Amino acid sequence: MNGSSIRSDRPFRRTRWTLGALGVAIIIVGLALFVQEIPAVRYPGVAFWLAGALVVHDGLIAGVVVAGAVLLRKLGLRARTRAVLSGAGVVGGIMAIVVLPAAWKAAIGTANPTVLPSDYLGNLVRFEIGIAVVTVVVVIALRVVDRRHAARGAAPRTPSEAPQ
Repeated sequence: MNGSSIRSDRPFRRTRWTLGALGVAIIIVGLALFVQEIPAVRYPGVAFWLAGALVVHDGLIAGVVVAGAVLLRKLGLRARTRAVLSGAGVVGGIMAIVVLPAAWKAAIGTANPTVLPSDYLGNLVRFEIGIAVVTVVVVIALRVVDRRHAARGAAPRTPSEAPQ
C-alpha cells in the first residue's frame, strides 16, 4: 500500500479532541454530583451495581453482539443491512435488560402497588414489536435502493458494499 491510498484523519482530529474533552467534562461533573448527592455509606452498593453492570455488559451484551455480527456476516448480508440489524438487536437487548427486572418484580407483586404501576412486560413487548417493524421497513428500503442502483448500473455507495 502506498501513502496515497490511506485517508488522512486530519479533518477529524479536532472533532475527536472536542468530543473527548466533552466526555471528560461530563465525567467530572457526574463525579462531582455523585460525591455531593450520594452519602458515603451508599458507595459500596453503587460499586456493587457498577460491577454488576460491567459483568452484564462484557459478559452478556458484548458476547451476544459479537456472535450476532459473526452470524450476520456468515449469512452474506451487506454491511448496511448488518448495521441496521445489529443496531436493532443492541437497542432491543438493552431495553429488555433494563425492563425485565421491573416486569419480574411487578409480576410477583410488591407491598405497595403504586411502586410499579405500569404494564412493564406489555410495554416491552410493544417496544420490541415496534423495533422489529422499523427494522424490517428500513431493511426493505435498503434493498429497494440497492436494486434501483443496480438497475441503473450505478456503483455501490460505499466501498464496503462492493461485491467481494
